[in-house]
Amino acid sequence: MCQSDIFSVIPMLFFLLLLTHLQLSDEVHRVSDNLRKKLDAEEENAICCVNNLRCCRESETSTTFEVKSIITDCPNLQCGNSSAARKVVVQHDKPPPDKLVDCRQKLLLTIKVINEGIPNEKSQYIIIDHITDAATLKKVRILNPYAVRIRQAPILQVYDLKFERAVNAEAREKVFNKHNRNYRGCDTGADNPTCGLVQHQGKVVPYSTGFCCSCDAEKNRMMEQSGNEVAGVQWPLDGAVPQYHKNHPEENDYGHYKHYGFTGRDGQMVYGRVQKRADESVNYQQFTELKDGNRRQRRGGQSCDDVDLDTLPESFHESAHCLSFSNLWYSVYRIEKARLVHKLRIQIFQKYEDCHGNTHWMDLMQGKVVELGTQHPVYVDKDIIAKYTAEEVNPEDQALDYKSYKLLIPERRTADPEQFMLLPKKMVSENGKTCDTAGVGYEAFYKQKKRCSLPKGSCLNNQPNQLYESDVQAEQEGRPGNFFLKFFGSLAEDPVGYNSTGQIQYIKLVYTKRHVSNLYFELNADLVTLLKPNSFATITEVYTDATNPSKTRIIVKVTNSGLLYGVFYVRLSNCPLEVPASFNNIASKSVLISSQHQHIFNLYIEYPLPLKEFYCSVHVHNVNQELVAVRQIRIRTYDRCICIWHCECACYVTDGGLKCTPMSLDSYHAAGFQGGFSTAAHLVESSYLDEMLAMFFSMFVFLVLTLLVMGLVKALLGLCSREISLWGLDTILGTERPDVICDNKECEFRDEGISLAAQFCLNVMFFFLYPLALFNLCIRKYCFSAYTLEDDCSCEERWINYECECEDEVSPARSSKSLVSENRSSVVSLKYTTSEDKSTGNESKG
Repeated sequence: MCQSDIFSVIPMLFFLLLLTHLQLSDEVHRVSDNLRKKLDAEEENAICCVNNLRCCRESETSTTFEVKSIITDCPNLQCGNSSAARKVVVQHDKPPPDKLVDCRQKLLLTIKVINEGIPNEKSQYIIIDHITDAATLKKVRILNPYAVRIRQAPILQVYDLKFERAVNAEAREKVFNKHNRNYRGCDTGADNPTCGLVQHQGKVVPYSTGFCCSCDAEKNRMMEQSGNEVAGVQWPLDGAVPQYHKNHPEENDYGHYKHYGFTGRDGQMVYGRVQKRADESVNYQQFTELKDGNRRQRRGGQSCDDVDLDTLPESFHESAHCLSFSNLWYSVYRIEKARLVHKLRIQIFQKYEDCHGNTHWMDLMQGKVVELGTQHPVYVDKDIIAKYTAEEVNPEDQALDYKSYKLLIPERRTADPEQFMLLPKKMVSENGKTCDTAGVGYEAFYKQKKRCSLPKGSCLNNQPNQLYESDVQAEQEGRPGNFFLKFFGSLAEDPVGYNSTGQIQYIKLVYTKRHVSNLYFELNADLVTLLKPNSFATITEVYTDATNPSKTRIIVKVTNSGLLYGVFYVRLSNCPLEVPASFNNIASKSVLISSQHQHIFNLYIEYPLPLKEFYCSVHVHNVNQELVAVRQIRIRTYDRCICIWHCECACYVTDGGLKCTPMSLDSYHAAGFQGGFSTAAHLVESSYLDEMLAMFFSMFVFLVLTLLVMGLVKALLGLCSREISLWGLDTILGTERPDVICDNKECEFRDEGISLAAQFCLNVMFFFLYPLALFNLCIRKYCFSAYTLEDDCSCEERWINYECECEDEVSPARSSKSLVSENRSSVVSLKYTTSEDKSTGNESKG
């Protein structure tokens, strides 16, 4: 493509891009075709439901919407205190406004959302085509209805958790007695205890060595009393697990006891080394039981009939009772008060009609989806303010009683949240000192009353594993359990929340009870038009004809200025007291007037006029007997009076012709007119010459801008290409005849040494300077042709392309000649020399 073509295309592309940008900036954010069809269908269904038609489709849903809307004026901040307006205060981090003020009128919209059960997660539409008028407090229809699209997420109950301690899944009792192999005897000392040692931070955990049970009831009582006062570390420990140093009896060498047999003595019990008399206050049967024909210790299970204290130590006949724990632990969490999380995604649309008469829906939020709810209660935009509030929830409707329960979560990687366990607080021990609770410890196990008279496993009921198995069995039998979290409520899709360190922070359940929330909107309603029937009427013209004093005719022209039909009638009122009272009862019949149409009412006074001139008023009432418009009229006998538009009544004979005296602004508005007075049009006369000058000026500005843009493009391209940058500059600078070296019809031109900055500036103004340079060359060539060059070589000169073709051989020694004009005072000398010409000239001078 030629360079000249490129320069002509660039400005065209520039103005096309500018035009496209202007068109896009004026576009309204329309919705897609599918959404438009959906909104149209919802609008039709709303109309059907309002009118109780068969086409109404009421979907069964757990959500009910109650809508209230009212249109009111916006507060005008410019009408405030002038002194306060002059004071300028710069506020940083200014809070968002809570009311719309940059508008003429606004729509106050309240949507009450009532949920019973789990909300529908699909989009629901609310059509708002009627609004309460703040002036009349009546519902009126609007020309361009609104549509609110609401999509709810399930309402969640979020319970924050606070870690308290860890409890074991199941505490078990281990019993060792003389019937176990390699049993040496019960020892609860710290040196070599039968149950082993449990240490924490280098100290022995109290009561961790277990206890012994003997067949001697008195000894059991003494051991129980002597071991109740032991100071030390409590168990279980908060957030810490002691180290176990176990001494398993079966691993010790008790071989020298194997040859002793255990043959019982029927009906005889021996207590201690020396047989003692039994204490009558002790019930010996509570420590022993008869099993398999032998009398055995109730808790330990060892035989009490073969006690031989002569050959074996007394501790050998005692049983050792140890407390052991499983490998699974549960974390105990305190449950905080529930907080509800409610999220609603909202979009607002408005119907409008374009210039071609086609209806569309525009998105007032410009394609954004606004999220309102408990976490985002306020949204503020230029023309929209939205707020969310919710009513308080009855604590009895919450799934969990946070004051009565604690949550137990197993400490393992894969744990089903549905099987988290909720236990009453009384079933979870706080310090390990309570029996039959989760978290039971050594002290409770050791200090249980009459421990040796109780069966094995006493004090170890209600362990988490036991409760877990009971709920699993109930679920298998089809019965609801008592402890699993899923039996208390419905869990959310992602029921467990973690903090940044990976620890459990909260749990989420779905709220299914009644929940009431409110959405408050303030929308810019400057373009909202109320369709109020029977509300807008204008008395445009009134004619009174009293040329016949016995029968006066009054012609009233009423215009329905509303957008809906209206039923109106006119009546005469406010006549002076001197006229009969029946004048105020003259009225017309009610007439239905279509929107933007007129009707002429005729009133007749068939009674001689008692006054020569008087004033009355014409009232326009609607079908509800409400006064819509009023205008004062003038009646004069033997004359015709005209009251038209914004002019006071003028009588033709009395006033000597018709002339317009403007009425007051209050009277103008009372007659039904809106806005200000209609001012006279000032005709601005413009001649054909003015129009042509304006057109030429516009073309001139366009041409200047175009040439500047083309020059800027050439200058920018010249930064990358030297040929483009230097093209045409020699013509502007007047160096169109550079030194030429012709060889085989190829020419080279010499760089004139122009700086890069000068080239850029000249290229920007190139399309202004280049035509002037060409014009200058033409003037010099054709107007000053008397100045010629006499050379030995005849060359054809091309002023634009700088090419030269030589037809004859140029002599090696060519002298320079000058052309001098005798008839002019100025001398013009043009010299074209080569290096050889200069040397030859020097020799000739010499």
